[in-house]
This record gives sequence, C-alpha cells and structure tokens, in this order.
Amino acid sequence: MKNVILTLVSVFIINTIHAQHNDLAYLNTNTFKYYSSPTHLKKETKFSGAYYKAVVNTNSSEIVSKLERQILEYNLKNKSIYDNSEAASYLVRFKSTNAKALVNYNNNGEILSSKEVYKNIKIPDQIRNSIAQSFPNWSTEKSVFKINYTNNKTLKKLYIIVIKKGQSTKTLKYNGITFKQMG
Repeated sequence: MKNVILTLVSVFIINTIHAQHNDLAYLNTNTFKYYSSPTHLKKETKFSGAYYKAVVNTNSSEIVSKLERQILEYNLKNKSIYDNSEAASYLVRFKSTNAKALVNYNNNGEILSSKEVYKNIKIPDQIRNSIAQSFPNWSTEKSVFKINYTNNKTLKKLYIIVIKKGQSTKTLKYNGITFKQMG
C-alpha cells in the first residue's frame, strides 16, 4: 500500500512540474461569428497564405466556409495567452454544430497545421452526381468530410459517405480522385 501511495504522489509531482514548463499554449474557443452576407469565401477575399491557397474552395458548403473563415480570421495576438517573447505554437480548437477543427498557429498567426471534421454537410454536386451514376436509386444517409493540412507539406481531403437503398447501406470513401467502397 505504501508503494502505491508513493507512486501516485510521484506521478502527481512529475505531472505538476511538467505542466509548469510546457511550451505549448492551448486555448479552447467556442465563439463564432455569423455573417449576414453569404458565407462562401469569394475569390476577391482579403485572405492569403498557404492555408488559404491549399484548403479554401469557393464551392464548399456553408458549414465548411464558415469554419474556414473563422480559422482564417482568428487573431491570436488579441488573446491573453499570446506571448511574443519566444517562439511558440498555439493549438486552438474551433467547434460548432457539425464542424470542428484543431488548428496549430505559430507566433505570427500563420497556420502550421489543421485537422478539420465536418459532419452531414452538403456534398459537392460533382461527387453527388458521380454517386448517382454509380449507385442509381441510392440515397445519401450520412457524410463526413475531413481535411488534414500541414503547412507547405501535405493536404488530405477525404469524404466518407454512407448511402442507403431500402435496408442496405454502403460506405464510400472519396479522396478527390476515386471512390472506394468500404467493407
């Protein structure tokens, strides 16, 4: 029993010491702005940078466009956790109905990476038409759209779509090039 208590106390002390020297700042924000004008990002938008060029698509659904706009407009320098005295990265969580993202910013507010998940969004017409041709009389039951972005390295976009016909369901993956039927 003595060993168990000593072990627990040691773990607690180590975690406390480690937490005081953590170089990663974490801010959870659930505030969202809603726009009176259409939320699709337009080509003449003020945004630039690698994330905008790689990820943003003017034909995205409204849910995707809203979250991408929030990610682009996020001003790290106005947050109390911001510290410009040394290089650091800031992990910021965005969340709304059917959408969430975990975005890593550097001290300059540039996006280093993002992981975004959108559920039950409107599937782009090109994908919907392709499904309709390949699977006539099937309807879309659920959809998940995932984006994994790393600055100037990788961009992965994946749609996972569940279609239904009567009692039968099929799960499809679309990576921007081909469909793959799961299980």
